[in-house]
Amino acid sequence: MSEAIGIMNEAYFVGRHELIDWVNTTLKLNISKVEECCTGAIHCQIFDMLYPGKMNMSKVNYAAKHEYEYVNNFKLLQDLFTKVDIQHHVPVDRVVKGKYQDNLELLQWVYEVFNRNYNGAEYDPLKRRAKSKGGVIAHAAKRPGASAASVKATTTKP
Repeated sequence: MSEAIGIMNEAYFVGRHELIDWVNTTLKLNISKVEECCTGAIHCQIFDMLYPGKMNMSKVNYAAKHEYEYVNNFKLLQDLFTKVDIQHHVPVDRVVKGKYQDNLELLQWVYEVFNRNYNGAEYDPLKRRAKSKGGVIAHAAKRPGASAASVKATTTKP
């Protein structure tokens, strides 16, 4: 990234509804709140899309339920930042608490980084997410009308 994204950047004026729609469309998810990004898994997948081959999706935990698991996802994200020379401090200790403002600001920053750097390369978010822990279930459980039976049916091989 050649240019810093300051707090007065237009990215920080993007509203939550636009961000949620962007995440849902880009990653084929169905989140309803920015706080759902506190696990770090969504951020990991967005950067997997931006920097193919740099994120080990098999280590990303979409099934994370506890802060220590969220922190592990953010460690993966920080490792990617080091690999691609992104110098940005993520306030992990605050973001993993699931507070709205901290998660909003991080998602706004991620949105701006994505818009500046995405080259339009083809990306299958479902296939990539399936490599992560809980990735298939994370998507299926959020589909309207999905049940545990349909999740099992879609993940079982003949």
